[in-house]
Amino acid sequence: MLAGPREGPALRTTLVFILALVVPSVLLSAFAYQAAAAERRARLAERSRAVRTEALGLVGEVDALLGSWARGLSADLRAAGPARAPEQAVAAIARRVAEDRLFRPTFLVLDRAGQRVHPAPPARA
Repeated sequence: MLAGPREGPALRTTLVFILALVVPSVLLSAFAYQAAAAERRARLAERSRAVRTEALGLVGEVDALLGSWARGLSADLRAAGPARAPEQAVAAIARRVAEDRLFRPTFLVLDRAGQRVHPAPPARA
């Protein structure tokens, strides 16, 4: 069937409506979704950076603590003399473990942002 004289303008009006309102709305919605996703990725990257910085600080502290503990134990063993018996080494280790706070039960408390609350982080210069 051929389109009547009234169907042509109605079809044209519908196409103009679709082109003028629907297509821009869909495009703007897609851009808004992309912007929201980009912001979410940026927040996640910033959070990851903050957690990584805190973790590196904790690793540095643990490394320093273990290094000082190992140096102290090595000094204790050297002080025992070169002809030390295994019992002397065990006694030196047991004494070091009893004295050092490294082997006391300890825990960390982090706030919602991942920052250490307890024990307080050392002051950084």
